[in-house]
Amino acid sequence: MQLLLIDDDSVTNFINREVIHLYTKSLYVQDFTNPMEAIDYLKKSQVSTFLIFLDINMPIMSGWDFVDALKNLSLKHEIDSIMLSSSNNEADRLKAFSYSLVKNYCEKPLSKKDLEKCLKIYRTSN
Repeated sequence: MQLLLIDDDSVTNFINREVIHLYTKSLYVQDFTNPMEAIDYLKKSQVSTFLIFLDINMPIMSGWDFVDALKNLSLKHEIDSIMLSSSNNEADRLKAFSYSLVKNYCEKPLSKKDLEKCLKIYRTSN
């Protein structure tokens, strides 16, 4: 499994990567500040399983647009996503769970507790 961090803020990606590496060294983490580059990466990748931590509010393509784009691609990968957002809006949380690709919703900053919870949910659903 490969973990992708997609957030338009490179500092947030750096902090999230550090939290992930504090918890587990076994995951390969790739980060993107441009969701379109992440889609190109997924199209070319030979990795079969991805877990994506995805920001909602990004200028080039929102997290919602990204998940919609993934649904429309014919990728053979197994992809699950976790919305990781600064939004504590209940409407965003409900919308996130309306997507079959979204397995959880966490508020920024990513904490070790949230990471453990997300990875546990991911591992039990696969």
